[in-house]
Amino acid sequence: MAWEAQPVNLTTWLPAYVHSRYHADNANAAQAWRTLLQSVYSVGDGGGVTKNIVAVRPGWDILHLSFQPTDISYDPRLVVTAWTHLLAAADKVPHTDAFLHDVVDVTRQVLCDHFLAHFKAIKRAFVGHNVSIEEFADTTENMLELLWDLDVILGSHKDFLLGRWLAQARALSGNHSDVATYLEYEARNQITRWGDSNDNYLSDYAAKDWAGLMASYYHPRWRIWLTEVTAAYESHRDVNTKAATDALEAFELGWQLETVAYPTSAHGDPVAIARRLLTKHAPRLARAQADGTRPSNNYHHPRHVPVFGPQFVLDQRRNGMHQSSKDCGLDCLS
Repeated sequence: MAWEAQPVNLTTWLPAYVHSRYHADNANAAQAWRTLLQSVYSVGDGGGVTKNIVAVRPGWDILHLSFQPTDISYDPRLVVTAWTHLLAAADKVPHTDAFLHDVVDVTRQVLCDHFLAHFKAIKRAFVGHNVSIEEFADTTENMLELLWDLDVILGSHKDFLLGRWLAQARALSGNHSDVATYLEYEARNQITRWGDSNDNYLSDYAAKDWAGLMASYYHPRWRIWLTEVTAAYESHRDVNTKAATDALEAFELGWQLETVAYPTSAHGDPVAIARRLLTKHAPRLARAQADGTRPSNNYHHPRHVPVFGPQFVLDQRRNGMHQSSKDCGLDCLS
């Protein structure tokens, strides 16, 4: 810790931190944080905070362990363990703002890690072409469903709302509507493409895992790509890169110019939503993580495959959790 003269013994420091954060001594809460310390907080290299691939423009080549790594070097099963301990603590720990924030944040990480496992599964399948189209399509649909679920859990806490960001930007304009529209454009641009005429070089640099962005920006981008990848898999062909690039560019540029209002206050009980998601995804998580999805520090890309989707723009806005009877798709395969 930069403000301490000597390195801190985190083993002895952590219990006091948890008590200070939650205003309670609870074994499950303490164990949740010990487990997080062994996983998401154990990264010690200089690459910075891991960027979840849900917030990256889709493509086979998006995984790396360099600056702003998109692959993970920890065991995602540990984050699931921390999640279950945190939810077990919810019956005893006061539901302070900090506790509810952490419930949402850890749930977010579990679902994002699971999305990554699905992505690795379809990548292996596309290269090997060794599973049925039904299994392949089921997995891509599960990926899109995870984005809806992420939007719901993130929407249950004020710290994860796109609407607040946009409303605060517009408020700087006073009563000038033209200025408000311009400031909203700048706010949208900053968290998506970050600039004009830069060959999309800084796209997603300041991406945020926020409710509103999941449903209106990341979900459409992934559906564009996954729709084309699934069609290419079924037809035994390469992906139409140009058509997808054009579609993604058109969608991203159009989204920046929208003035759709998003919620500025949280909706739903974070603990109840997280518990519902735990029940829903627990079987899939167990199967996926048993299927060789534990990460490696020696990540190697498969052969390059062109990677984008058709000219398809999703304008649907969904409010609520999508329920599916599908199984876990490719991640169930051994």
